[in-house]
Amino acid sequence: ESHLLRSKTNDSADDYQRTTVYISHEFGHQWFGNLVTPAWWDYIWIGESFAAYFQYHTADVVQPTWKLKEQFVIDVVQEAFRKEERYGAHPLNYKIQYSGQYPPFHIMYEKGSTIVRMMEHFLSPEVFRKGLNIYLTKNKYGAAYPSDLYNALQEAVDKANANHLLNNMPVNEIMETWDSTKGFPIVTVTRDYETGSVTITQKSKFDANTKWKIPINFVSSSDKNIDFSETTADLWLTEDSIVVNRNLSTDGWLLVNKQQTGYYRVNYDRENWERIIDFMTTDKFKSIHLLNRAQLLEDAFYFAYSGGLSWDIPLKLGDYIKQERDYIALAAFHNALDNYLLIHGEWYYESRKAKDSVVFQNHTLINTVDSDATEFDLHKAYVKSVLGDVIAHLGTSSRESDTHLDKLTRSKLIGYHYTYLSR
Repeated sequence: ESHLLRSKTNDSADDYQRTTVYISHEFGHQWFGNLVTPAWWDYIWIGESFAAYFQYHTADVVQPTWKLKEQFVIDVVQEAFRKEERYGAHPLNYKIQYSGQYPPFHIMYEKGSTIVRMMEHFLSPEVFRKGLNIYLTKNKYGAAYPSDLYNALQEAVDKANANHLLNNMPVNEIMETWDSTKGFPIVTVTRDYETGSVTITQKSKFDANTKWKIPINFVSSSDKNIDFSETTADLWLTEDSIVVNRNLSTDGWLLVNKQQTGYYRVNYDRENWERIIDFMTTDKFKSIHLLNRAQLLEDAFYFAYSGGLSWDIPLKLGDYIKQERDYIALAAFHNALDNYLLIHGEWYYESRKAKDSVVFQNHTLINTVDSDATEFDLHKAYVKSVLGDVIAHLGTSSRESDTHLDKLTRSKLIGYHYTYLSR
């Protein structure tokens, strides 16, 4: 009942939102799960993953100022990456071994709904919607397999003469690489600054033999119009590596995975990271889509944490947060700090000398603290320098003028105020 009845005045913004999307989730099941039921427990994701996606999608129609479609990326997409590494990587089609067993929740909810969102974008929203209509109509009051879903989506693709969106690959051929493999791809983008060519590779941390069919789209600062709105694939990465020769400029930055619509992480060569940072720390940073600002923060801190990137890259990227005011990017930064930088208790960092810090060894802050300072002192200095103005602008107490997102932002960041800024 606590997830059904809420009050705007008596409950927190977090609880009020949670109830809203939970109700939306159950409405989603009227179609995905009830009208059309998964044929067996192994395929429960075609019920749960769609309800988990539409709980944000349809609630966004009811509460458009909450940016729920954008919140989906930080709450679900980025969490799916973390949970597959932390709690176990599994395919969507999960073989049930005994009565009462369920697929892991993070697979059928976070991972599954993330892949549903990816399908919507590489098919285009119009084709995706028509395909779901065909699927629900043909299979209503019955049970279905993933193949029934893919056949319906393929019918919509064919009717729209949209096979070019998939590079003429069948829907089922693409989706078999996503529903039957564990983990997610790591996509690495390496630019040749003399020729303009770009090498894009894929690999898995979970199974070296895994190869996905990955929708790749990109945008460059040298484009006449920096456009993040078109999220169908510019190309498909189907092999371990591909070299792109499309007369791309050697100037400026290049960003892959617009609006983080694909279920993969992206790393770049150092020069491209540096160019992104240089741009993000100017007053033009909003030219980069909000969701890609959130993506860059999550991926940069992740790759530094996992050894794929020098720590000075995410720390310098984080400096742009001083001028950020949008909840989505601020929440992504908060999550990145919690999951990759501030992962141990205060006592752990207080027991380590600042001068021995691996994280801050190439950051200017290490030269600003006393010789007897601890790594925790470095954390305080960094958080204060980056978030001090943000929290001062927001305030530590509620205001009558607060929007829903103001309340969520304060809820996220207030702990940092007491731990790092007020001491």
